[in-house]
Amino acid sequence: MTLTSDESAQLARDLDYLGLLVNFPWHRQQQFALASATNTTVILGGNRSGKSQAALGIVSRLVRREGPIYRRLMAPDGRALKLWVSPQTLEKYISLWEPRLIGQVFNGMKYRYVQSPHHVFTWDDAHASGNTLWAKSQEQGFMAFESDEVDHVTFDEEPADKRLYTSAQQRLATTNGVITFAFTPLLGMSWTHGSFYAPLVKDEYKRADRVWQKGNAITLIQMGMQDNPSAVKGGGVARLRDDPGISEAEKQTRLFGSYGYAEGLIFPQFAGLKVEAA
Repeated sequence: MTLTSDESAQLARDLDYLGLLVNFPWHRQQQFALASATNTTVILGGNRSGKSQAALGIVSRLVRREGPIYRRLMAPDGRALKLWVSPQTLEKYISLWEPRLIGQVFNGMKYRYVQSPHHVFTWDDAHASGNTLWAKSQEQGFMAFESDEVDHVTFDEEPADKRLYTSAQQRLATTNGVITFAFTPLLGMSWTHGSFYAPLVKDEYKRADRVWQKGNAITLIQMGMQDNPSAVKGGGVARLRDDPGISEAEKQTRLFGSYGYAEGLIFPQFAGLKVEAA
């Protein structure tokens, strides 16, 4: 199963507004992510699968006030938008997100960007002045996510603390916003497996190959390094697949975004357990 003709046509029209990102060769799984607008969208990807780029595309659509998430927001046309981007660390934001936001998302737009005391992009458009995009690193802790109304939250990599997710959910209560996750499941069978993967990955919710959706509640899209043409051409897939020093479980996680491997943390709740010989 693929996108319907109406969905494909709408996606093509929407991508015309994406600026520089419209030229990115989106692979099939990324297209499902760009078309998703459920309450929560989980992009479960292996290394170099394009999961972060898909999340960046979703943010870019919101900045330009188009796409399925924007269309579901509560009365968005006459007010300023507020977006959060939340990688695990500020270092990752600076190294990965900051240059892509400047070079791709805000390319060709007039905006203001400050890095102190907080990293914040501000821009005006035909609908409102003072739209903002904030960097909110997960290392700030869940209390940093207890604040005002937000339209969209992007978690880049899996939060170890579920409270970040539950706190972020409350920020969307009056905006009808969306939370997007994009991560490789390196924490093992963590809370995301029990909350997202296990309840959803069933035949009754399967929409397409490695795509599951449960009504308006949640969409889960699984993508791997093998979906990324650059990783295939660059030899990354073959090197990882043929490396005898990497276990099959780790390969499944890094290539396909499958749960199970993480430095021995298959069941992280037992990671600190000490067993003494009788």
